[in-house]
Amino acid sequence: MSSTELAFLRDQTMRGPSRPRYLQVPHIRREDTPADLLERLRVGRVLKQARVRKGISQHEAGRQMGLQQGQLSSWERGREAIPPSRRPMLAEFYGFDAELLAGLDIAEVAITPDERALLNRFRAASEDERRAALAAVCP
Repeated sequence: MSSTELAFLRDQTMRGPSRPRYLQVPHIRREDTPADLLERLRVGRVLKQARVRKGISQHEAGRQMGLQQGQLSSWERGREAIPPSRRPMLAEFYGFDAELLAGLDIAEVAITPDERALLNRFRAASEDERRAALAAVCP
């Protein structure tokens, strides 16, 4: 083998294996604090869970909201912060309070196991049962 062929092989072995896309960490900018990064990741997790709960793909969600799929992906993975002007639209589309995207600590909005059980029973109920339950709780 020539020296150029050996150099090519040497460069390949020194680089190491590439990481699969799902293992890539969010892009960290110099001005980001650890709290900023954690907040972006938390908000991204909330968005993804809401989208999956609706049973739609990123492409479909982006199409319905007038966004590019890549932009939605960047927000869900915590690579970019969601602009404040887009937060009300996202909250309305996914059907949750915009405060979830406004920087509240997730512990403040987390639900207890009892609340989760109640919510699951409410979701499993028929439309008439739901109306009756709401009428009993909210006269």
